[in-house]
Amino acid sequence: MHNGLKSMNKFLYTIAIIMTIAISSFGQIQNINFEDTTYKQSIIIDKISNPNNIWQVGKPQKAKFTSAYSIPNAILTDTLNYYPCNDTSSFILTHNIQINGYGSNYWGSFFNGSYYVNSDTLNDIGSIEVSSNKNHTWINLLTSTSFQIYNKPTLTGNSNGWQHFSIYIENYPLQAWWGDTIYLRFTFASDGIQTNKDGLMFDDIQIIDIGEGIEEFGYGLINSKAFPNPVNDNLIIEFENTTNSSFDVILIDNTGKAVKTISDFKQSSVSINIKELSSGIYYYKLINRMDKKNAFGKFIKQ
Repeated sequence: MHNGLKSMNKFLYTIAIIMTIAISSFGQIQNINFEDTTYKQSIIIDKISNPNNIWQVGKPQKAKFTSAYSIPNAILTDTLNYYPCNDTSSFILTHNIQINGYGSNYWGSFFNGSYYVNSDTLNDIGSIEVSSNKNHTWINLLTSTSFQIYNKPTLTGNSNGWQHFSIYIENYPLQAWWGDTIYLRFTFASDGIQTNKDGLMFDDIQIIDIGEGIEEFGYGLINSKAFPNPVNDNLIIEFENTTNSSFDVILIDNTGKAVKTISDFKQSSVSINIKELSSGIYYYKLINRMDKKNAFGKFIKQ
């Protein structure tokens, strides 16, 4: 599949936020696609305490793992060989929280990416953990009930190709702040039976920091979805609004500029004509100032 089409497909699974400072604040977007050496600034593969660590960055050349999501490189459990039995190997991604805008508060980070798994179901399995206190305490993102998972990765068995995940890492259980570093630990563990399978592979990892100005600090997130996605003319946004409260919606382009606003509607869905917008990536923000509720999402204008 052509990379552009693959990227568009991935956007359907990505939840992200970019907002202007006047509306709210957004932080850095960290993209890791392993196509050059810049990944070394944030990826740690520990070969000191674990000399046999099987995670490698490179071109996949295995039975099932034949291509990265964005070619040529990915990070995977050995670029050439099957994963061994009785092994536990990890790599760590470091991310420094950055929120733009004076008086901004860190809410959390959207964490998304692509994965491909080929393993013995349940016996050989991957995990993703997060920490914000120099690795002293790790929280398993896939089993914790403290985080919102929009597309939960299944890191065991056979994914039969590339799949996508998106996790919202809220600040409350994380206890991280602007300027802190958060750590994401990716682990793959195997039992004592050799199955001659490829293991686990990740690519196109993205982390987006989310902040709000003082005015909107303490707002609660509600669920929403936008469709069709991609969209040509009319975008429909559905969201939680059982009390028919008044909401505003703001559409934001990929530079953070607000391009359209609809105010004071009380339904649980809104239809927006976006025919005049240029093709590209856009974001929406729903806000209810009375009940202090927010919703965010992303869509593609064809």
